[in-house]
Amino acid sequence: MGSDLTRGESDLLVFISSVMSDELNHARQVTEQAVRAFPITRPWAFEFTPASSEPPDHGYLRKVAEADFVVWLIDRETTQPVANEINTCISAGRRLLAFKLPSEGRDACTRNLIDRVSGYAKWRDVENLEGLPEHINAALSDEFVRGIRDPAPPARKHELGKQYRLSVSRCKRMWIALGVPDDIAAELSEDQSIGDMLKWPNQGLHMVVGDQGAGKTLALERLFQRLVMRALADSSQPFPLFANARDLREPLIEYVERMSQGYSQPSVQGTSILIDGLDEIGVTAANAMLEQVAAYTDANANVTAMVTSRPLPGLKSAGKQVAMPTMDDEHAINLISRISGRELDRRVRYAWSNSTQQAAKLPLFAVMLGSELRKNPSFGVPRPSQLVNRLAEGAWQEAGDNAEVVDELLQKLAVKAISTGARVRLSNVTHGKLQQRWLTDSRLVNEHTGTVDFTVPIFREWYAARALIEQTVSVEDILPASDRWIIPLAIAIDSENEALGRQLMVRIASTDPGLVSLLLKELGERWHGDRTDEPFLGTAIEVGAEIRNAMLAWGQGLGKLYPIIGPVDRDGNTATLGVRLNAPHITTSWYSGSKELPAVLDLPGHINWGNLSPDWPRLSSEQVLHTKTWPWVMTKRRLVDSLSETIRSKGLALDSTDAIRELCWTFALAVKEQGEFNPTPIYIRDVLRFINYMEDGSIPKTIPYWLNDFSDRDVRSIKICLSESVEDGEEFITEPWPSADQPNSSSLVWRFYSEQRLLERTKSVYAGALRIYDNMVKQWFKSFGPRLHLYRVLPIRLEGQLVFPPQQNTVNRHSEPTLVWRPRCLPVDAKSIVDFEVGPREEFRDGFLHYCRDERKELKRLRPGDTTEPWLSEMGSRLEVFGNRPATELAYDWLKGELRELGWAGL
Repeated sequence: MGSDLTRGESDLLVFISSVMSDELNHARQVTEQAVRAFPITRPWAFEFTPASSEPPDHGYLRKVAEADFVVWLIDRETTQPVANEINTCISAGRRLLAFKLPSEGRDACTRNLIDRVSGYAKWRDVENLEGLPEHINAALSDEFVRGIRDPAPPARKHELGKQYRLSVSRCKRMWIALGVPDDIAAELSEDQSIGDMLKWPNQGLHMVVGDQGAGKTLALERLFQRLVMRALADSSQPFPLFANARDLREPLIEYVERMSQGYSQPSVQGTSILIDGLDEIGVTAANAMLEQVAAYTDANANVTAMVTSRPLPGLKSAGKQVAMPTMDDEHAINLISRISGRELDRRVRYAWSNSTQQAAKLPLFAVMLGSELRKNPSFGVPRPSQLVNRLAEGAWQEAGDNAEVVDELLQKLAVKAISTGARVRLSNVTHGKLQQRWLTDSRLVNEHTGTVDFTVPIFREWYAARALIEQTVSVEDILPASDRWIIPLAIAIDSENEALGRQLMVRIASTDPGLVSLLLKELGERWHGDRTDEPFLGTAIEVGAEIRNAMLAWGQGLGKLYPIIGPVDRDGNTATLGVRLNAPHITTSWYSGSKELPAVLDLPGHINWGNLSPDWPRLSSEQVLHTKTWPWVMTKRRLVDSLSETIRSKGLALDSTDAIRELCWTFALAVKEQGEFNPTPIYIRDVLRFINYMEDGSIPKTIPYWLNDFSDRDVRSIKICLSESVEDGEEFITEPWPSADQPNSSSLVWRFYSEQRLLERTKSVYAGALRIYDNMVKQWFKSFGPRLHLYRVLPIRLEGQLVFPPQQNTVNRHSEPTLVWRPRCLPVDAKSIVDFEVGPREEFRDGFLHYCRDERKELKRLRPGDTTEPWLSEMGSRLEVFGNRPATELAYDWLKGELRELGWAGL
């Protein structure tokens, strides 16, 4: 039986590399015999192979890449084929065994190749050819022992070394892009103390948040370099991965598996994931990526991840939040001095503006400041935004006679890079080879495998803003990807072209009020520290005209919602505005009377806080700082207050059949003073009779006080709905959702339901909530639709699990059923469905990573051409399907959360 046993693997292949010459024929034969004599190895040498149709250079290089070992016999000279073999060996991560044969000297090519190999493998001197077999045997034996004791292949160490060098190179390119001379940039990139400001945590997701220029990228690079050195010193350490969020075009799980293949087993050996620039891909994509990273770290206890981002409006928090530390005054002055080449006294900063003093504590601006001081020691220190202008303009002006063309190419690159959220193919910027070279020669741009991008994000944003200012791109062009355009738009609005800024605000507010809200927050941060209390220029009428013009633009953008929340007259048009100016205070009131008045007027003197009238029912007095967008801030605050009141009343849902049915049922219970678990039927005629009594005032004293929760509009809607039910032959009012089916004396509401009935109720309530939400957005929030996460991916299938507490804990008030769910996309012509089941939460969570990977593919398949980012989210909460109007409440909760992220709900 033993004679039938065969090995499952072939012998290890050893490639013999050397110059093919008479002097080395003997050495090659000795090597070939030594390899054959060694257990489980077989040699491959060119002269011992049969004839082949494959070209010689293809054949031997292919064998190098396939070999388990490459033996290099080093003599006095090296030919190009041998150099190609050794270079292929290194590139393919093969194990290299180098032996220096006796020689009186070696040519330059051989010496250079030896120098290069020294960083990859250890070579050995061979005194004479008789001793060569012993050297080969010893080297192969050691490799086998190391392979068992240290499973990390040489390819892992080679890859780590390469990644370290790439990281240092990226740091250097950043310094150069900011105007630092090459020699100083090289010195700074190797100085590990510069930018080393982050500590590596033990496990989980950690989110580093800091303002633009806070040094997040440099700090993450330094941290990555430390992790690489640790992994090189100890093969048991996790394999580190570094990526810019813009370059992650695949699901995270696939990226980690691809980048670790051959170097590490992430689920066993662990992985350290560092992702930079989350804010650069836009809020929607950033939130989706955060969900993936959080799920990956949750599912793998030995995986740690750190991501960096600016504090973008709407960006969710995930994991542990880490604030990016800023430099103190001493470190800032030292860095500026080092780059500028001259010692600066700390007191010099007191001559700078407030914003420049604060910006100088941020590494990005400190470097830019030092670069400018090096070029012109006497120049006046400008605001940070002006400093960026000087550096960006200087970069393309370095192109000399080609500066105008380079400027256009940089603008085009910026527009495409921001719109796509990724690197751009050179051919998509320009087809001209000469122009491509001009572009890649710019110190602001880096090239990689035929794609280009800006080395430092601030210049990408600056050139995109320049394209807006010069109108080479329009607002209409960028709206589909506008959440990535927030910063360039803010720069353009803040530019010296005030007319363009006003024009941009009006055009965006008229079409996308959600984007304007995000812009106002961004602009507020840009102006922090440089705002003044200068008096407003012009009269109260002129100031009022700016306020009213902003309100008119809001009105156009808000559409049907505007007459509900805006200051309108009886015809639904924007009302007259009364203004009283006492700079920096502005007092305003919107006219509610019936007289024909000018669009703007001086607020009548008798109207004050102690003397309001029906015509001027509401006063607002604000101290408004002198910024370019103060009218938008004022008017938005007024609209948000009104919208919050409207949302609290829940009147916007009354166009939905599901919401009306819930309202009728809740009202009927209140009228009959009946609990929801009382099986007594409620006649429609009794409720309608009660409404008639309410309307004619015949029973005012008998109306329960809790009926005051229903507005007149609510009652009118209920009467219409119930009257239609009577016409359809209905006699009783029934609960809109599956009702309780278990007798129970417990105080826990959910105990009145069997598991199956509670599942049915949950599915019905969530399906109703989806319909109510969809209807509300279509009716009232159409202009917000592209920015609402849930609405953007409708229709969907909600999949989830209803999780019941263990039986022994049912007496615990806090042990209640929970629901965990996530959305799956459907074809655009489908209807949303709910697919919940009873099951353990853990199994549902374990599938989240595959859900993230599969949902993006499914979206592309079901909706080809749709650029919508899938909503990769998982929701878990208490089971909110009881009480008054649960579907309406749920729909409003979804809507309020999304409006709050956009700054349009103060709830």
